[in-house]
Amino acid sequence: MENQTSRTRMQTVCLSLFGAMICFVSMWFFDRATLLAVREMPEATKHVFMQLSYWTEPSKALTAMAMAVVLTALSSSVFGFPRPTLLKFLGLSLVSCVLVLCFVLLAKTSIGRARPLPSSAFDPFVFAPFSGSEAFESFPSAQAAIAAAICYCFMFRYPSYRPLAFALMVSVGLSRVVIERHWISDVVAGWLIGWLGAAVICAMVQNRYAKPKLHR
Repeated sequence: MENQTSRTRMQTVCLSLFGAMICFVSMWFFDRATLLAVREMPEATKHVFMQLSYWTEPSKALTAMAMAVVLTALSSSVFGFPRPTLLKFLGLSLVSCVLVLCFVLLAKTSIGRARPLPSSAFDPFVFAPFSGSEAFESFPSAQAAIAAAICYCFMFRYPSYRPLAFALMVSVGLSRVVIERHWISDVVAGWLIGWLGAAVICAMVQNRYAKPKLHR
């Protein structure tokens, strides 16, 4: 168990460093180019991503998960339809998303990166820390973080559906770039934060339920 915990910590550190490097490279080489390319996309394609982004906003996602937890718990206790795996997935996802969102909101305020704006010629290096303005809350992407957290929890409870979960995570993140609300590096950072946050929560839960088995 100790070896597994040490290995998990090492993987987390390595992933964090790799993700930070990817974000930095994206800022320098891909952020502006990606936004300029997005502006050439067909409006019909943008509309699809706009709807996806709208329905996956943090307030809607967290509300839907909270309601799903309540309804699943009621169906198990009142109507006798046990759904332990589904309930665990929903619970893990809700806790992970709330913790990840708190961290993301703190990072947004303290970093103060400007959202993509045509008026600034899509300059990805405009910052105003602690400005209190929504226009300077681009880094990291909250929706990308929540999508990554849900994706990890889904893969944790339903390993056979990994491709579907990963595809949804990527789609939600890219939708924020297509509608010009985030830079691609914001999305990458959001994915990283959400993934690592959910991984920590799932590892804590797994270790907690594994400990009693060691005393048998």
